[in-house]
Formats: sequence, structure tokens, C-alpha cells
Amino acid sequence: MDGDWAVAGHLPDQLWGLKGRVEVFRRSPITSLWEHHQTLQASDGLASAPSGADDFGISVSVAGGRILVGAPVTRNDLGGIVGAAYTFVLGQDGYWHPEAVLRTDRAKGMTTGSGPYVGENVELDDGIALVYSPGDYRADPSIREGSVTVFELPIGQPTCPGRPSSVTPAGARMEVLGRPFASYQAWTIEGQELPRQAAVLPLMGTMSGSTIFSQGELCLGGAVFRLGSAFGFSDGVGRFSESFESGDGLVEPAVLAGSTWHFQLWYRDLHPTPVSNFSSAIELTFR
Repeated sequence: MDGDWAVAGHLPDQLWGLKGRVEVFRRSPITSLWEHHQTLQASDGLASAPSGADDFGISVSVAGGRILVGAPVTRNDLGGIVGAAYTFVLGQDGYWHPEAVLRTDRAKGMTTGSGPYVGENVELDDGIALVYSPGDYRADPSIREGSVTVFELPIGQPTCPGRPSSVTPAGARMEVLGRPFASYQAWTIEGQELPRQAAVLPLMGTMSGSTIFSQGELCLGGAVFRLGSAFGFSDGVGRFSESFESGDGLVEPAVLAGSTWHFQLWYRDLHPTPVSNFSSAIELTFR
């Protein structure tokens, strides 16, 4: 339970085609009674063989506008029965929508066999997901030991979309990963759908804004700072990731509890000559 939300896992049965599910309940603001609100299932539809059961819902956690669901015998993209944890976020329409599928690197690469059964148990905390795998391999492949993987999750709220780019009409997307605490002061900026091998510069501002600049829209206002002393570059598939920590000289000024900051990526685009463009923007209030 989390405030007016409660979730309950329901393991596979014949009625639902051997697919597990999670039932979401909401406390009525009028009667204060719990009412069924929504049913969630694995967003990628990958199930194990031979039974077809995915064990989606064997473990669940809800906190801070996000639901985390374990499904320890779902398949990965290569056909291995490895398990996964699924996140759902609460949308502005009042319903829960698929966000991400979480797997360990080892689970992503398995093509045959079964294990490590990612998602046997799950727990949410601010900005992180704790996912237990009971059958993870160690140095000796004949020995399996349990492990807990910590996944950083996106934090903050989108404030404006990216403008069309040379890659996609939807524009580049960015996320801030980490924990929303001023005392933590460490986070990762990630970008997706960027041009390949493009120069990228993370920015942070004290306010939101709207300034058309070259091909894009700068959605930051007030005092605007650059994160890092040099440009980064997207990789061969248009992704960018860079981590920042308080005290490393890359974050200026210091982030304080109660302060709200806005984040966005500047990047070099082609239309067809080099121009400036900007990703979507994120607003984040630190506690």
C-alpha cells in the first residue's frame, strides 16, 4: 500500500491464459472504500515455456507514483527464461502505464536454460528498485547464489517535449536517474533518440522557460548552468549517459533541500547542416 493505492499480485491461471497479473485498488475519495481500479500484465508479453506461465505478480511494491512487479520466469529477447521486474508509472489520466523492463546484464544475454529468475522479490524506494534473483550464477557456473540488484529509476516530471530532430519527429528524450534527496547529490543524466556520435551538453536551470533557439526549444529559464566542463558524445545508437556527484567540480551550484531544478540536453543536430537542438526537459524538486 502507498497512500490511497494498494496492489495485489495474482499468479497465472487458465482463465487469463496462464498470464500473471496485478490488481490495482484505489481508495474512493467519496466513500473511503477500496475500489478496483485497473489490471496490469507484463508489458512485453514474453512468457516462459513449456507451461506458458510467467509468474508476473509473484512480488509487488508500490511507492511514489510507481509500481514494481516481479516476474521471475519471463523470457528475455533471446529466448532465455531469466525473469524480469516491470515498472509502471501513474499518468496524468489517473491510470498506470508501462515504464521499463528491468533485467541484470547476465539475464539479458542468456540464450538457453533458465535462471537467474530476476524478480523473485522486489522493493521500491525513492528513485531505486531493489530486485532479488535467487538463482544468479557466480564465477563457478555450477554454483548459483542469490543476489540483489539496485536499479536507478527516472525521477522528476517532464515539462516540455523535444522538438523534431534529424532522427525522429518526436525529438530526443532525457531522463534523470538517482535519488531525489539533496544530501545524496549524485545522479545520472541519460539521453535517447539522439543523432549518433553527436556532441551533447547537459544543462540545468533554476526555472522553466521557452526560448526558440536554432532548431530546438530551450525549456530552461532563470540562471542556466552547464553540467560538466566539456562536451560529451552520444554513442553509435544515439544514447548518452553521464554521472555527476557533488564535489567533483561538475555540479554548480550546490543542490539544496527544497530547491527545484530543471534539466535538459543541448545537442548538435543536422538539418542538413549542423544546428543546435534540445531534448525534452525534466523538473525535479529535491527533498
